[in-house]
Amino acid sequence: MNRTYFIILYACVIIYFFILILSFFVLKKKCSKGKNVGIETKQQIENTKKLQQINIVYWILVAVMLILVGYVYVIPLLLDIPYVVSNDYYSVEGEIIEKGERRIGAKITIKDKEDIIKVSVLGSDMEVGDYVKVLYLPHSKDGTIVECGE
Repeated sequence: MNRTYFIILYACVIIYFFILILSFFVLKKKCSKGKNVGIETKQQIENTKKLQQINIVYWILVAVMLILVGYVYVIPLLLDIPYVVSNDYYSVEGEIIEKGERRIGAKITIKDKEDIIKVSVLGSDMEVGDYVKVLYLPHSKDGTIVECGE
């Protein structure tokens, strides 16, 4: 299994959270910039209220995005760490019955003797009907092709 691929995935998750936290500080700084000490005009009070409303909407959107990204990407990646460390991968052999192209690699559906499994793999040099052997992680369903034949 290609550990570099998983290191890149984990680095992307960390960078995502870093950018998210950085945007919090930038927004907080912009919201606090317009506050003056002393007498405030009606326009300044309205601007402050608008900024506070924008801030609340932003925090709600960020919370929803964090929950979605955490549920879809981060939790499966974290659950797969013990498998990567111990080199204990799931294996499936079978025929590709469906192939979807992705920006990096492909998402394939493999039918083995018992069930049908969908796995994301690197590489695109396989076609529907090819017989493949794939090692993959159980939670994120990311894998690599070990053998590919027709």
